[in-house]
Amino acid sequence: MSGADLSQQEGMDLLNKLIMESKRVEVFMVSMSFGVVTCSLRGIPRILKDGRVWIADKDFVPGKPHFAFTLSVAVAAKYGDKRLARDFPFMAERFREHFSSVLMFAFPNGAFIGLFELIDQSLGAA
Repeated sequence: MSGADLSQQEGMDLLNKLIMESKRVEVFMVSMSFGVVTCSLRGIPRILKDGRVWIADKDFVPGKPHFAFTLSVAVAAKYGDKRLARDFPFMAERFREHFSSVLMFAFPNGAFIGLFELIDQSLGAA
C-alpha cells in the first residue's frame, strides 16, 4: 500500500488499535508555517479525557516530555508503509529507522503529524 486515504473515523479506528495494543510509535510533526519545523518523540499513544492524543514514554505526567495534539481538527488521514514516502518525501528518512507503518494526519495550517509504528516494540528501543 503506497498510502490509503482514510475517513476521519478510519483514522481514529487505527489510532485506537495502536492505543489498545500499546504499540510504541515515534510521533513526527512537520509544520511549514514558519519555514520547516519538525519535532519527534517516541512513546505510547493514549487519549486523554479532554480528547487530546498524548504520546509519552510513561503514563500522563504533566511536565514530562510528551507530544499532544487534537485529532478532531485534522482535515485528512492516510495510512501506509514505506512506499508512502513517495507521496511525502520529507518522511522518507523516517522509514530508514525500521518503522513498519505510518498513520498520518494533515491539519488545516499545513502541518502533518505521523505516528510511525516501531518494528522493535521493546521498551529499550530508542
